[in-house]
Formats: sequence, C-alpha cells, structure tokens
Amino acid sequence: MTTELRRRPPTLRNQRGIALILVVMALLCLTGLLVAYLAVSALEPQGTFSVTIRNDNGAADTPLTGLSSTTEPAMDTSPIADDNTTVIMRSAGTFSGVTRTVEVVVRRVALPPLPGAVDISGRHSDTSGSLSIRSSQQNVDMVQSMRSLHSITNWREI
Repeated sequence: MTTELRRRPPTLRNQRGIALILVVMALLCLTGLLVAYLAVSALEPQGTFSVTIRNDNGAADTPLTGLSSTTEPAMDTSPIADDNTTVIMRSAGTFSGVTRTVEVVVRRVALPPLPGAVDISGRHSDTSGSLSIRSSQQNVDMVQSMRSLHSITNWREI
C-alpha cells in the first residue's frame, strides 16, 4: 500500500516569516524618520556672535553713557578700575552673511536695604548663651554689594 504525500492548503493561521517582515518594516520607518530629521537640521540657520565688555573711560563714550567728569557718578578715567559700576558691552552677530553690532550700557544698581533679621536654620535653636548681633558698615557694604541689579540704561545699533 502506498500513501501519497499531500500538500496541505495554506491557512491564515500560518505565521512563519511574519516577524522578519515586521522588523524590516520597522527599520524602514525609523530610517525614514532619521532622514527627515537630518534634512530638517541641515536647513536650520547658522550664525556666529561675539561679546566684548569694556570700561567707560573714553570721551567718545559720553554720548552713550551720559556720564562725564562732572556728573555723579563721574565717568571712569582708567580702563582697568570700574569705579562708577558702568560698563559698555558690544555684541556682534553674523547671520546669513549680514553682520549687526549692538552696544549696550550696563549699570549695577544697588537694591534698597533690607530690614535686619536673624535667621537660624533647623527645627530647634538653643540660645542659652549670650547672642549679640551688631551692625557694622562693613557688613552693610558686604550685603549691599551682593544684592544688586544690572540695568541697561542705553543702547545703540552700529
């Protein structure tokens, strides 16, 4: 007796090879996203800039800063020592072949003084000994020098 080899009809439940197809499709999708991101990043604008800071000690700085030897505070006379807390910052930037330069006058302005207080950290503080808090001009100057604002008082585009 002989038996015939029969080929079984394909069924929908046969999942051989589907994992390979899904992995290839996922790789193609990720490759497309990568190419799209690289294409967009090539179109982003590229520019350069530089910033310099200098003291306001030249006669040509008077129209920009509004300070002179007779104003209070007076214009600085030394390029090294900043006695009037005023400096000039210059920023030059290039974008798409166009260069712009901006000069800004920056002044350091002290905040008004805070009322004195004692702050002791922790949940419990033991002050059984003597505690004295004295205000000295040195402490006041130190606190005032730490608390300051920088304000832009004038600017121009060159």
